[in-house]
Amino acid sequence: MSDKPAISFGDIVRIDGYGQRLFRVETYEYIRYHSPEHTDDEWVYDLTALDSGEFMVATDCDLELVADAGQADEYLRANPVKPAVVGWRQIATTPKEPPKPTARELSAQEADKRRAQRKARADQVDNLLDRRSWYAKSEAVDKDERLAEIDAELRKLKEA
Repeated sequence: MSDKPAISFGDIVRIDGYGQRLFRVETYEYIRYHSPEHTDDEWVYDLTALDSGEFMVATDCDLELVADAGQADEYLRANPVKPAVVGWRQIATTPKEPPKPTARELSAQEADKRRAQRKARADQVDNLLDRRSWYAKSEAVDKDERLAEIDAELRKLKEA
């Protein structure tokens, strides 16, 4: 056995016994076993299934190289991987849609919305009262008309 692995990081491989499923090499390690009778060497690979993200461990004798790391992206573009069906559900390769808000979250959102509306209304009333105060103190020619307009807007806000 050589000190350099035949399969390396990022390579696309198949595992004996797993059909046509493809896996990507994440890490590997070299292990040497010693016993009084003999010594054994093996490469052990940590793999990720391209169709499901499932984690696998395999030795070099169980692997078949499909595409090396330099050709992996090109190979996958030419041979797209479909999501695996595991049990009763399909493992998605795209992000899941966000979860629907709970009743408590909806209630909190509604309360925030009402609070923002009250603040906006209070700001509007403050602005109208400031304008009314300014016109009441001013010597403007159309002072009475402006005060009447502001009073009408304040009544609308009070009724709403």
